[in-house]
Amino acid sequence: MSALLVVVCHFAALYAAVFHAFDVDSATFNSAPSAVTTALTALYFQFHGAYVFFAISGFVITRPWFASAQTPAATSFLGRRAFRLLPAATVAIIAVAHFDFYQLNFRQVDLATLLQNLLYLNWLPPYAAPPILIVTWTLAVEWLFYLAAPFVVSVLVRLQRPILAVVVLAILLSIALRTISPNAYAYPLYFAAGIAIAIWRSVRQGGTGIDRSLLLLVGGGLAILAASLVYASQAPISWRPVQWAWRPFDTFVVMHLVGTVALLLWASNPASTDAGERKILTKLPTLTYSIYLWHLPACMLVFAAVATIAAPAAKMPELARMPILLAVAVLLTLALSVLSYLIAERPYFRWKQRQSLPITPAEAA
Repeated sequence: MSALLVVVCHFAALYAAVFHAFDVDSATFNSAPSAVTTALTALYFQFHGAYVFFAISGFVITRPWFASAQTPAATSFLGRRAFRLLPAATVAIIAVAHFDFYQLNFRQVDLATLLQNLLYLNWLPPYAAPPILIVTWTLAVEWLFYLAAPFVVSVLVRLQRPILAVVVLAILLSIALRTISPNAYAYPLYFAAGIAIAIWRSVRQGGTGIDRSLLLLVGGGLAILAASLVYASQAPISWRPVQWAWRPFDTFVVMHLVGTVALLLWASNPASTDAGERKILTKLPTLTYSIYLWHLPACMLVFAAVATIAAPAAKMPELARMPILLAVAVLLTLALSVLSYLIAERPYFRWKQRQSLPITPAEAA
């Protein structure tokens, strides 16, 4: 697998972290949003990072299954995913549950709410409850995918036209979800995009020249940027009506999905694993998952502490204050992520080594 795919994964995580910081800055200092902050917040609320992650997840989870034309037992697969993801998420949720990183004080959370968050039931009706760590909404979506993936792929590997089947299934599922949620209907489309590319890669064992073409990379990036600009020009951030008429968000999803597919095709080319990229891959940190879990609490802690202890910071111009606080927030995020990795993630990687199982880029990232 191309090291570039891991680079894209890290970029998506960094994207979410930076724009969370801008959002926290506006909330902390009650500053009137500047044109820059407004534009960046609009980009954040389009959930670019989450959608790209869903497509990457669809690819990296199912690619080995299509390559071998068989799926693992569902219990074995879910057990490994639980061992990989749940310990670190549990540590983060419990920490945020008992310490308010924004108000800088300890608090009590009732056991029922805590359990709902730990099991991700808080995102699902009729068990909906306030989220303790809001970024875990993507984990709730991922777990729904994990539950379905082994069964779906076990059927797809037996079909003559699996790409057509997964596209039709995703569209039907999206139509059903559209009656429930104004934007969740997009999730299966991104997972399906990753699965379709995994099928394509299993059929075409080698990469092609166009896969590494800068035109594909630039075209994908421009499609994503165009999706943002069109959406931002047509609808305010809070505009999320549930209706069957075509909406600005639908235009965004179509354009953004095209860009994501192009980007993933370019980054997943198996022919691209040259020596230079392997060197990049080995040097990339294995902290992406912990960064995803801890970047928002770290941003809240830094901005709240500065607002409390160093009141003059509130009077600083936004363009002067933001780089300083963002740098401190990044350092704190890395520190918390390293601690989280040592406590909750390293045992999994050591277990993989003892089992002599290969560590995939998806797991490392």
